[in-house]
Amino acid sequence: MSATSAASMSAMSAMSMMSSRLYRYRPVETR
Repeated sequence: MSATSAASMSAMSAMSMMSSRLYRYRPVETR
């Protein structure tokens, strides 16, 4: 795996984890 692919994968996983946590703690109501 290249460094760029690894970085993108880690960033995507981190973003997905953060988004899932935010949605869990804060239900989407202001939408």
